Amino acid sequence: MKKQFLYILSCRDEPLIKVGLADSADKRFLALERDRFDLRESYMVQSTDESWIRTLEQNLKTFFSAEQRVSDKPVINGNTETFRSCALSKMIQMVEGFRTNFPCAEFGIRQDLSGVLPWADEN
Repeated sequence: MKKQFLYILSCRDEPLIKVGLADSADKRFLALERDRFDLRESYMVQSTDESWIRTLEQNLKTFFSAEQRVSDKPVINGNTETFRSCALSKMIQMVEGFRTNFPCAEFGIRQDLSGVLPWADEN
């Protein structure tokens, strides 16, 4: 089964966060203009099953749709997944709720992605 993860990235210069799915952290973050994001204030969520990650992503996007925004400086590859940063703490609470209520999904949450990616210390 293909492994995927959910990312929640905090923008450096705007009060926005980007939410999405990826198969490879390196490739996806490079495609998203890595300099735009504060990896220390960003999150990655993994699960033992791709379907759980997809379900979590869809729930986050649906529940927080009222917080969806378009950046003044459009983000490459997915402006529809950009939300006001004030939703971040509630999104993380929702992820924690999924982890508690669906232990079989084995959600793992990691904050501060600066040590996860080999090029992260360049910024």
